[in-house]
Amino acid sequence: MEYQEHTQPVAGYSPYGRWIATAQQVKDTLTIVAMNLMLLVPIAWPGLVLYFLRWRLTKRTAKRGTAITLWALTFVHELLCVWLFISSKHDPDMAGMLPFEIGYIVGMMVSVAGLLEAMGSQAEQG
Repeated sequence: MEYQEHTQPVAGYSPYGRWIATAQQVKDTLTIVAMNLMLLVPIAWPGLVLYFLRWRLTKRTAKRGTAITLWALTFVHELLCVWLFISSKHDPDMAGMLPFEIGYIVGMMVSVAGLLEAMGSQAEQG
């Protein structure tokens, strides 16, 4: 007697979602390289954890619930970093941080796109 399992395959993350995740990872890789020793400061560690977790979104097998969670956390992280760099404009020790500020603003926009795509894809799935 042959046993057949009647379950649908789990839908993977969309190609557009993977493209957005790859764009975010490229942006963050450039930021990490540019930050250099600043990454030793504990405030940078949550961003590094998110960076490594987000690699899952570049794969076809990423789940949509995971994508929504990671994009939401990424947005909050990027928003807090923008706030940090904007609020420290008058600190002479933070001179030359405009490229990071711009990078985090771009990261916020990419995060919103990724979050909207993941939520829209989940709504299509039912």
